[in-house]
Amino acid sequence: MNVLEALQEKHDVDLLTVSDPDFTELNKYYATSVTNINIRLIDGLSAISHRLPKNRFGKLKMAFLESYIINNDLGTKYDLLFSTYNELRVPCKSIQYIHFPYTDRNVHPNADDFSTSIYSAYDWICDVVGPSLQGNKENTEYLSNSDWTGDKVDKALGVNSRTVYPPVDTSDFDPLDWESRENGFVTVGRISPEKNILRNINIISKLHKRNDDVHYHIIGPKMDRYSSPFSESYCDKVMRKCEKYEFIHHEGEVSRDRLIELISTHKYGLHGMDHEHFGIAVAELIAGGTIPFVPQGGGQQEVVGHCDDVMYDSVDDAVQKIESILRSEEKQKSVQQRLPNIDENFGRSRFQHEIKQITDEVVS
Repeated sequence: MNVLEALQEKHDVDLLTVSDPDFTELNKYYATSVTNINIRLIDGLSAISHRLPKNRFGKLKMAFLESYIINNDLGTKYDLLFSTYNELRVPCKSIQYIHFPYTDRNVHPNADDFSTSIYSAYDWICDVVGPSLQGNKENTEYLSNSDWTGDKVDKALGVNSRTVYPPVDTSDFDPLDWESRENGFVTVGRISPEKNILRNINIISKLHKRNDDVHYHIIGPKMDRYSSPFSESYCDKVMRKCEKYEFIHHEGEVSRDRLIELISTHKYGLHGMDHEHFGIAVAELIAGGTIPFVPQGGGQQEVVGHCDDVMYDSVDDAVQKIESILRSEEKQKSVQQRLPNIDENFGRSRFQHEIKQITDEVVS
């Protein structure tokens, strides 16, 4: 939506999509004002493929989309194709915003997980479905959502990508003074294995043994994509852990107002995903006035300005660093001063300005 808003005034924009969007609701959700956009609905196998589960089969869906673009000769009908979801093999001039490259699994932090016959068969199917071309790299501007992701993009595609951090909306945050906040922690994100919520709980429980004045709020929906019907799911394990400790509160999926309230009234944030591509939740924690603690690795390192005092590499390291800051008002102030200004570095106006500038460069 922010890309559409950035481009709609100066350019004639067609949105290629599988369903007719409700711009009233989307504008309300993203705080945008998208109005002057033409809709082109995708049909055929590409549209059918998007009936697959939302967070699965992304590579297959993109392969069908690539074939749709080529079979309908869209490259000759537009001056520019702008992909807001990862790389596309297309023969035309394009800008491609990559959240994480799917072309080469070897650059994935957990590459060994994909070295199975099932993934080999899946990749073969995607290659058969997609077009038999490498894409027009010379006429493509590759954008990545962080320097960390950009390094993966460059290795996977053999290109030099440009980092454009995603837009973080900070307009509804009005943080309380530090002294007025609760001495607690907030996590924002879905409850699924890659978010390491159980490890977060372990960190907080160890902290509570040393300082019983801390508590923990977990905000986010349950999303256990890889659970087996024959064993306890990850979400069930998290719920069981939450019930064990009275100082840990599972808030579930909450309204935006409740999310803002919890962030703005607590001193600390805790992020668990090891290789976050960017980390909008971390940026929101800072915008809301918290000191967030994040794993070393991934794009979240850039969000916290590479501040070593808030980056951990193990449970014990997290406990040690957090306790050090909990005990020292001087350290709390020092860390707050070193954390980046979210609106200046990651805000919406900054994002739209960069998108306009890059688009003008490419189409000129």
